[in-house]
Amino acid sequence: MKLALLLFFCLVTVASAQTAAGLWVGDITLDQVNEVHARQTTGATPTPAAKPFSMRVLLHVNASGQIKLLKEAVLMRTRGASPAPVIVTQMNLIPNYDGVTVRGGQLIGQRFSTVSFPMSGDTLALSGGLAAGTSATGTLALAASSPVNPFRHKYHPDLANAGRAVSRAISIAITAGETPADHVLNGTWSETITGLHNSAITVTGSLVLNRVSTVDQLNNTP
Repeated sequence: MKLALLLFFCLVTVASAQTAAGLWVGDITLDQVNEVHARQTTGATPTPAAKPFSMRVLLHVNASGQIKLLKEAVLMRTRGASPAPVIVTQMNLIPNYDGVTVRGGQLIGQRFSTVSFPMSGDTLALSGGLAAGTSATGTLALAASSPVNPFRHKYHPDLANAGRAVSRAISIAITAGETPADHVLNGTWSETITGLHNSAITVTGSLVLNRVSTVDQLNNTP
């Protein structure tokens, strides 16, 4: 069973290897930040940080090149005589599909997730492209009332129900010469964060993306 599943997904991968379509799992290493002190910044240009900070990112690209930032994704397959691979981001749909790997004699899905991007929904659309020499941008807003807002404090009379709105302006730049056919893309990741401090905080670092699926749709109908 394991060999059949492996051959099935390899054939799907080869069929669409020349495009950026699919699910990309990335490692971000932030190693530069602009310094902020008291009410003023000491400079808008990021400088090397004392220690790097790592984050995981999940990106999906559809057939037309639309990029979406994801919180979590599970690789599954449809049921029936001709199963097809699917990427599930709506966890309530999981029971409608079969898994793709065997554990304890049971077929289960392959799950990827990140805690670094708390969105209100399961996806966030980005503008731009994911190819050599291109860039993509988007804004992740964290509402003042969000349960994961860093300013929320259960026992503070002013912060028990709401904190401060936080906004993260994201920018991705893919290195020139990269090709999706290699299933690996390198580039840079930068964010400008407002709301955490009186001044904007800018962080930058490297990005390495690995494609784990070439399925160009999310939550395909079973």
